[in-house]
Amino acid sequence: VVLALLLMVGSIGVLRRRRLGAVLCRTWSWLAIVWGLAEIAFASVLLQRMALETPQLVPSGWAGSVASGILIALVLVLAFPVFLLAWFVRPAVRRETETWGD
Repeated sequence: VVLALLLMVGSIGVLRRRRLGAVLCRTWSWLAIVWGLAEIAFASVLLQRMALETPQLVPSGWAGSVASGILIALVLVLAFPVFLLAWFVRPAVRRETETWGD
């Protein structure tokens, strides 16, 4: 919820051309990347633990499917934060946001 509010406030700031909006969006991006990586790592550990505790429920060859699912989830979780960081680092965008008021 905190990340969602941070992105919402930052986006409104960008719409109103406030320098703080760009700062909040960049902050959200870094926090979202860390959060996404932590969640993917936690899910991976949890899936591995569940597979070891209940081997009769896990079909053979499950690791490949899980690995591809985790990779897809990782791309989806990181796509927008990485794009946003790349956007705000562009020289033209950086110059533009420096002219915005506080």
